[in-house]
Amino acid sequence: MRSSLIRKFPVRFFAVSAMLAGAGLAYGDVSNVVFTITATNSGGTASYAATIDQGTWLDPETYRWSGGGIDLIDSEGDHIATLNTATFFAVQDPVVTLIFDVQAGAADTSFFIQSGLVSFPTIPSGVATGSATAGLTLTDAGQDSGAGLVGTGGSLGGMSYQANYNGLAPAGTLFAEFIPGLNVATAGGSTTGSGSTGGFVPIAGPVSSISSAFDFTLSALDSASGTSAFIVVPEPASLLLVLGGLLVARRRG
Repeated sequence: MRSSLIRKFPVRFFAVSAMLAGAGLAYGDVSNVVFTITATNSGGTASYAATIDQGTWLDPETYRWSGGGIDLIDSEGDHIATLNTATFFAVQDPVVTLIFDVQAGAADTSFFIQSGLVSFPTIPSGVATGSATAGLTLTDAGQDSGAGLVGTGGSLGGMSYQANYNGLAPAGTLFAEFIPGLNVATAGGSTTGSGSTGGFVPIAGPVSSISSAFDFTLSALDSASGTSAFIVVPEPASLLLVLGGLLVARRRG
């Protein structure tokens, strides 16, 4: 019996290990559009999108796109907003980082800023954990007595940041949402806000893609900058339980 276990268990062990590794650690894909921004105010709507060929693969798993200095002009030639800087950083095992700096136009301006989609072989239900963090800085332009930023995204339309899985945000399943808004009461002043899951937390169901987005309205001529990261990993404890269960079951057999 013991010799039979020694002969047969490694086959089962490596088969399940390969399945889990293939589900959680194999290379994934980055969508063709890696960054999108849409700005809307009383003057009109303007958009900009960056595609994957405009960025750089730092290694076979890691992609980075950076841009900026872009005036967002609508179809009538009106200036709606400015994208000062932006970065989309993706690791295929998987991580999504979204960074930006924008300035509103002459009227209060609504922004929707969207990462690319990172897709990967499905991580089975009950295995994945995720961690999300986001930060925003609001700066008054000094033209008046303050600045405001109001979140317009998330599950109830009242958050500035959301991290989603199994779809391109706002599609898919909401994992986390942070930062309802910010206010500056003095001319030329600034303030910050942030949110976090507080570490890795379980994700319900299988996971096959991740993305993130910022969605907010910014007061006229004022500026906002944001940083964020969404990370998904297989949960080591779950993997050990699966493999440990196989060993116990085999021994009982």
